[in-house]
Amino acid sequence: MSSLELYIPRQQITRSAIINCSPKAIKQELKELPLANMPAALRQTCALLSLINRTKFSDSARLGIMQCFDNTFRNINDYYHSKSQQYIQQITPTEQHKLSELKEEMAFGYKIILQEALTRDDMNHKPMPDIVYMAMFYLCQCLMQHYDTFTQPGLYLWKEVNHLFKFAEDHKFHRIAVKRQFQPIAGENVEELYKQIMLVEMANPYHLAPGEAWFLYSYLGKHANYARLTDSPEQSDPSQYFSINLNSEQRPHNAFSHTQRSEDPIRYLFPEKLVTLLDQHVSTLAGGHRPAEIGIPTATKTQQIIELLCNVKEVWRQSRHRLGLRIPCNSFTAIVWGVDTIHQLLSPEKQKEVLQDSQLHRTTGRMVNESENGFCLKLTHVNYADFHNGQVIAMRSDKQSHPRWILGIIRWQQQDSEAQESLVGVEYIRGLVRPITLKTLSESKTHRTTDGLLVTNKVNGRQQHSVLVSAGVYIPGKGLQLEVPQQGKEYDIQADDLLQHTSCVDRFSFKAYVA
Repeated sequence: MSSLELYIPRQQITRSAIINCSPKAIKQELKELPLANMPAALRQTCALLSLINRTKFSDSARLGIMQCFDNTFRNINDYYHSKSQQYIQQITPTEQHKLSELKEEMAFGYKIILQEALTRDDMNHKPMPDIVYMAMFYLCQCLMQHYDTFTQPGLYLWKEVNHLFKFAEDHKFHRIAVKRQFQPIAGENVEELYKQIMLVEMANPYHLAPGEAWFLYSYLGKHANYARLTDSPEQSDPSQYFSINLNSEQRPHNAFSHTQRSEDPIRYLFPEKLVTLLDQHVSTLAGGHRPAEIGIPTATKTQQIIELLCNVKEVWRQSRHRLGLRIPCNSFTAIVWGVDTIHQLLSPEKQKEVLQDSQLHRTTGRMVNESENGFCLKLTHVNYADFHNGQVIAMRSDKQSHPRWILGIIRWQQQDSEAQESLVGVEYIRGLVRPITLKTLSESKTHRTTDGLLVTNKVNGRQQHSVLVSAGVYIPGKGLQLEVPQQGKEYDIQADDLLQHTSCVDRFSFKAYVA
């Protein structure tokens, strides 16, 4: 790489525009932030740092200033991240935008220091491992923000992450430890941090439930060193590694999807040892240990982490082969989501009811392609209530010859905030769907009633039935009374095998209840 290409804002404001740009003065100003009112503190921090990043002054002071902002960033970041099951707190769109802006400005600050050091040939008088690491750290934070909001990052983000790693590798400080403590945990040197964000990307973060990308990031911050990054495929099976072009604006990809040029600096990431460790950690958690023991926040539910790690392992193995046929189409679709809303839609006695909440769970869009196992939707609005990965969705398109609703599970989503569009990947749930009501069998006079969906599918000429309900209803062996309003019939059943499970819904088989 002949030069390091970084995007930074122009420094076109004279120093006199700011009263004092010394680290001491900035530190005092940051101390006076109204931390009791964090949204206001976030706005003021963004405004101050944006001004500093666009002001001309000696770079000797800029590093000290950025280290002051590091501490402020940690306070703000800790506030907006909790240790609850949903790792990032629910915040307003304005705060979400400002948090993203702060991360971008933090990256700008360190990139300016690096660029000025290169311009003045001052490499030997600066702590270059720390500067490159911090620039990459905040770029990774920007990427994680996009994963958290299911939005697509700009291409310059991956380009700069790749270029920074190549720069550190060329100058042989990519494995020098940087003594910084972060929550969530980040890799201890440039290479470990680079592998950490690459592994998150290769786990298809847009397929994860809200907040799970941060759980994975924290886990990999402690264990990404088990993955190998080399400059040779070592005559290995291409299905065993991922390829990274350090000159590219693209994220890492599997070896089957791109043609490599001999002049490109290619690196190969092998996750096989990490997969082995991951299997061990799944066994550890299943044996009763806490998630904190493997590097994940303590308040996280153990079962959720087991499912996440198993899912990530399968994605790392299978994504290298996801080259199935997608048939393009352009069909108008009506869409609803959530068990309760779909139940209401399919129930004749409820179709005329107008429930305010249900209006939040309906929209229209277009089906843009279809495969054997699912389809892709393009929606023109991106902010929906309870529209999460793992949620059940019902779709009816204008290309269907009969007005039957088709069920599926939302598996991934990517949003384009500028175009106000989002792409949503849905996995089919095959079969006829009918609304049902479930009641807990009990000797007491009170019964808990739950809305559900009955899915009937033919397998080898025989009908197979399963029940789809909101997550948390299913208990193995639980006795239930299943009522089918359309037929006016009731059945006593016993919950059997769990067929599908997400953070939003459970689908299980059942059998005749035996008292």
